[in-house]
Amino acid sequence: MAGAVKSNKIKKSATSDWMEIEKQRGISVATSVMGFDYKSALKSITVDANKGLMFDDDKRDIVRRRPVARVIFGIVLISILVCGYLVWTKEKAAKKSKTETLKNDSSKMFRFVPWMFLAPAIISIALWSYYPLIRGAIMAFQDYKPMLGVAGSPWVGFDHFAAFFNSVNFFRLLKNTLTISVVSLLFGFPAP
Repeated sequence: MAGAVKSNKIKKSATSDWMEIEKQRGISVATSVMGFDYKSALKSITVDANKGLMFDDDKRDIVRRRPVARVIFGIVLISILVCGYLVWTKEKAAKKSKTETLKNDSSKMFRFVPWMFLAPAIISIALWSYYPLIRGAIMAFQDYKPMLGVAGSPWVGFDHFAAFFNSVNFFRLLKNTLTISVVSLLFGFPAP
């Protein structure tokens, strides 16, 4: 029988006759694997990804959704600016009411010592956390192509956001994200 597996009771292992059948047919597994052109396959995959074949959307739909995305972005931006202004004015009023004065110059120098100790940690967090976050935020507004990088990829603005918010899967994905967040908070940050 072709492809039969025979066990060897003494060695406690199994052997297959597939290799013998391949040799009889003149097919060598080693040469077929070694002859595979990995570079051209990788290049083909990269070209397909760069063409946008995976996430291509109709251009007319994108143009139609663009004004709605701009309005939503404007509302979010104005909300953030208003909240920032309210926090800033509250802090400014609190600083005016505080009557703390420093009498000698040596105490002013000691205010910066803790910041000098924290500087390496702050730089590390900025480098390993915020730099990728900012880079990812820039890539969200681009038609990112790995071969071109962040600097060379074309700018598309809100097109990706408009396509995502108008997707048929949007509410399912939003529900999944909120569920994962709530479950993570419940199990990852338990009450004391």
